[in-house]
Amino acid sequence: MSLFKHKSDPHTTYGIYHQIDASISNYIMYLVESKDGLNHWHDVRRIDLFASQGKAWLNPNGEDIVIAYEQSNATWGGNSVRLLHYKNLAELRKGHYAEQLDLPKSLVKECCEGTPSFEGFERWNGDLKSSKFFMRFHYLSKDRYDHD
Repeated sequence: MSLFKHKSDPHTTYGIYHQIDASISNYIMYLVESKDGLNHWHDVRRIDLFASQGKAWLNPNGEDIVIAYEQSNATWGGNSVRLLHYKNLAELRKGHYAEQLDLPKSLVKECCEGTPSFEGFERWNGDLKSSKFFMRFHYLSKDRYDHD
């Protein structure tokens, strides 16, 4: 589970986790919250279907939240990385993202890319397409070896 605290709600710990759902033979990713540390978690909402390995980036100078995750039903086919941008915590809690960006596969055509993590943001312009950030991810190539 990826954990974070947001400055607009400093007494709550939020988490992003995925769970297998037999009805779709895949994962569903959720946002959860805990008001007492790490003991009691409550679902806030479903983030996406066919989704796993979510990580959150919080803008240190604003309210924006970006969630990166592995999406197995993405625009580019196969597993790839999807980003969702929320203007603030309230919009994340409601499930209203401002923009979605499916990253094109950057390695070889016949591979899966996923398990993203943020390495840093060089420039945040308030949107995904004009901002510059660095990410890491795993990929599974045609040779069937897992790489980082």
